[in-house]
Amino acid sequence: MKTFTKRFFPIILMCLMVCAIFPTAAFAAEATCHFCGVTCSYTVDYEPWTDNIHCVRHWCSNCGLDMCGGVLGEDHTMSNGVCTLCGYDDGTGGDEEEETEPEVCYHYDTYTDWYGCNWYEYCSDCGEYMDSGTSHGSTYTEWSGCDWYEYCNDCDELMDSGTSHGSYSYSAWEYYNTSRHRRYYSCDDCGDGYYTYGYHSTTTEYTSYSSSQHTVGSYCATCNSYVGSESYESHDFTYGSWTKYSSSQHRRSVSCSECGYSSYEYAGHSLSYGAWTEYSDTQHKRTVSCSVCGYSTTEYGSHSDTDNDGECDSCGYGMSYFSVTVPAVMMMVVSENGEVTAATNAVIINNSSAAVVVSDVTILSADGWTIAPYETNMADEKVNSNLIGFRIENIRTTDYGDSESFAGNWTVDSGDELPLTYDAVVSAASRAITDEQVLTVIFVIEWAV
Repeated sequence: MKTFTKRFFPIILMCLMVCAIFPTAAFAAEATCHFCGVTCSYTVDYEPWTDNIHCVRHWCSNCGLDMCGGVLGEDHTMSNGVCTLCGYDDGTGGDEEEETEPEVCYHYDTYTDWYGCNWYEYCSDCGEYMDSGTSHGSTYTEWSGCDWYEYCNDCDELMDSGTSHGSYSYSAWEYYNTSRHRRYYSCDDCGDGYYTYGYHSTTTEYTSYSSSQHTVGSYCATCNSYVGSESYESHDFTYGSWTKYSSSQHRRSVSCSECGYSSYEYAGHSLSYGAWTEYSDTQHKRTVSCSVCGYSTTEYGSHSDTDNDGECDSCGYGMSYFSVTVPAVMMMVVSENGEVTAATNAVIINNSSAAVVVSDVTILSADGWTIAPYETNMADEKVNSNLIGFRIENIRTTDYGDSESFAGNWTVDSGDELPLTYDAVVSAASRAITDEQVLTVIFVIEWAV
């Protein structure tokens, strides 16, 4: 009896505070079940609590749980020292020899019989059916490492306990020795764990080692390790097609079919050149292509006519070129009486690709001579005054001085020539004048508009 009292003492304190709230008379043959949430019929039962009180149970016919939640208590109904409802015996029923105390089993030792998720509890002493259904309604579980303690959500009574590892975490397989690998696995709740081992399953494996070699060995894919000794072999290359890489190089893929090594190989273009063709008035062009990779571009160059045939040396384009010949010397002969006779072979020749124009003529005096108007009467001038008046075509000197310029406007067509007529008047001289330069004539020649 002492063991029984001690076991229920914490619950008794709680129940004494609520007993007055749930008197026995408040319950009928049907009531709303706290656990089911609906109106259900129930069966009344009694269990001893203390020397003065027993617990009244209202077992729900639907869920099998106590509708009162184990908190309904009432005084014993004693007769000859024994409660007529719960069977509690206070030891005052008379002499032991009279055996007036009924034999009551308090079911301290029980076992559980499971059927699916329904359990049925029986007394180990008398075999009496104790309970069924889900114990204490809903429960919660409290963990400490992998030791678990299950309590009732309603009364906080410890329901059960034990040790149960939950989910496990596994590390990656690692090399252990030449025959086995291992990995560590541990409980996610408490951290307890250990190694588990497995045997290598090997195949010949090639792994890239360098640009020229790969590693060869027995390889276990489970632990990602070579097993035993390794050796090295040259790559077994396959080559892709050459493709353009830059304006100066092409490249192709290089890969090893055994280990998967991959890279690129580079080489300069092998160029071939097409013929030059006209591109513009100043340039020609040609195609430049690589016969290996198909790279292609266009190259440009400037026209050039080094042989002066009027065509570009490279592409034959008809070029505009400028080539004009003017007289190097314009001879004059002066007689003793001052008469001047000019040469008749002075000519300007246009060898250019188009017409030109003599746009300007400048006359310069030389070697102490002075330019004078062409209309000057030299008989009136002093002897040895070194005066000269000059005419060329329709241009005549008109003033005294060292130089005089005139607009020419003489057009010469391409391939044509312009004969020049000229004349001069000179002052008298007391000496013979031989091979003396007296004037310089400058012709300015431009393209005709």
